[in-house]
Amino acid sequence: MTVKSYSYSQMKNHLLNKFEKSDYISLYNRKKQERYSVLSFQDVNGRSSIDITFPGYKAEIKNNKVTKYDFRVNIVKENLNIDTPPSHVNIIVDLYNKVQKDNSLYNDLRIFLHNLSLDNDLDPFRNTKLLEYPYENTINMEVINLTENIHRRLGKTYNRNGNYWNYSFADLAHCIKWIVLQEDINYPIRNGKLGRKMPFSRYFEAIFVAVNHSHTLEEVVTRALQHYTRPANWRELDYSFLNDIK
Repeated sequence: MTVKSYSYSQMKNHLLNKFEKSDYISLYNRKKQERYSVLSFQDVNGRSSIDITFPGYKAEIKNNKVTKYDFRVNIVKENLNIDTPPSHVNIIVDLYNKVQKDNSLYNDLRIFLHNLSLDNDLDPFRNTKLLEYPYENTINMEVINLTENIHRRLGKTYNRNGNYWNYSFADLAHCIKWIVLQEDINYPIRNGKLGRKMPFSRYFEAIFVAVNHSHTLEEVVTRALQHYTRPANWRELDYSFLNDIK
């Protein structure tokens, strides 16, 4: 698989078929897990892969039926000695850092995120110049420390390793598609739930606060960690992209 060769529908079918063949329920009951590489790719940092581990500890099974799937997505960067499960917050921090460092990325990242949010197999880099931007593996420790403090205040744990490096745009494309898929599987849009609309709202907010100071990164991270209520849309941000997510 490559970034532009699969849709969310195809990804979902692939995963659910894999879960069935591997007997997800039996693994859950035996407290066992299976890990496999769903794709490999090359970027500026060399060979990388996206791995899936299942079932996760949040899986729910009732009457011998899966009522909630859980799986972990890991990104493996061989040359950087990285093997970590990126969270929505890790993606938020990386997106924010990119635009904070270079505001000219904002418009192209909006297009990129919109492309990624759609259920199709088109190239997420279309109509952007993101692949022409020079890559620098620099991270903002001030932002990482702020993010850790937010987690600590909320009694949550922040995966610092998930922001140990500056994601390439290929990293972002692959990680985003696989981690938002879990939202689609467990909270289907067709059933009136938000699915991947929720994380994409936070991703758009992350790049927005890097150029508009009416809101803050702290707000975005807090909203991403808010699981029991739907955060209200900001009047300053255009959320019309959500209408295209189906």
